[in-house]
Amino acid sequence: MYYIFSQPSINTDMLIRISKALNHDFFQDLSQYMSQPPNKP
Repeated sequence: MYYIFSQPSINTDMLIRISKALNHDFFQDLSQYMSQPPNKP
């Protein structure tokens, strides 16, 4: 598990495996995050 935290990013296959293992839809979280308006400086 700590291997994941040492990576700068993960691919979708890994995110699917993590989502299934933790029984959580991280793709839904990502979708909600991406639908938010960008922060203005």
